[in-house]
Amino acid sequence: MAILEKGRVRWQHESGYGLRNLVENAMCRIKTIYGGKLKFRNIENQKSESRIVLNNINLMTAIGMPDSYPVMS
Repeated sequence: MAILEKGRVRWQHESGYGLRNLVENAMCRIKTIYGGKLKFRNIENQKSESRIVLNNINLMTAIGMPDSYPVMS
């Protein structure tokens, strides 16, 4: 209903749907690469495992990003 009233782009901006979509895509990527479960039972070990996984994802993302340089006109 809100989409019909406001239009899709405005609705996405106001509802924060775009951010949700980015988060869901990131979680899908993480689960695809590392599996959907944590391997450790202890909460402290799970925190460490999560940090390692996310650091690896950030590293892979950084490697795939192009280097940008300003162009003199």
